[in-house]
Amino acid sequence: MKRHPVRASSGLSRRSILGRGGVIAAALGLGRGVRHATARAASPEMETHPVVGLWQFIGGEQPTQEPSPGFEIFHADGTYVTWGDLDTGGGVGIWRPTGERTADALWIFEDIAPATGSGNQPGTATFRATIEVDETGSTLTYSNGSIEVRDVSGTVLFSTDDFDVPASTRVTFDHNPMTGSTVTGTPEAGTPAS
Repeated sequence: MKRHPVRASSGLSRRSILGRGGVIAAALGLGRGVRHATARAASPEMETHPVVGLWQFIGGEQPTQEPSPGFEIFHADGTYVTWGDLDTGGGVGIWRPTGERTADALWIFEDIAPATGSGNQPGTATFRATIEVDETGSTLTYSNGSIEVRDVSGTVLFSTDDFDVPASTRVTFDHNPMTGSTVTGTPEAGTPAS
């Protein structure tokens, strides 16, 4: 490929062109960090909300699925991540507080196969639900569950306002819901203590 150098007689060198571009970008504010309208700092109400943390549920609502543990994390900034199993996969979402122990949640999966009962199938499965943490802070229940499944073109394949979402149990260093064991217990023989 033959390069065409910028002529010195034009008064513009490569360095001056790049330098002027930098000055213009700085003047327009293009070098500043961009803060998205949806990103926000956690409010004190969200930081202390009892939904924040790691939760475990037992999934497998389809007749062909065996019950298996799944996990979900509610972050103090209003974001949400969930992982069911290899059939269900992972989903991402958002939540917002509606009361001292209640919130609304919305989460999306990109593989709709678990919802349609077929193999890997691209699309979106969007879930909405009302959540409530019990007074002890250890159980999370869902109500008013809905789901809307769309193919990759955005066509609605089906939707329902009557979808059951399994309850979740809080995971802490002291309690693993799956085994009921505690991390602070005496390590078994042969298990490193550190």
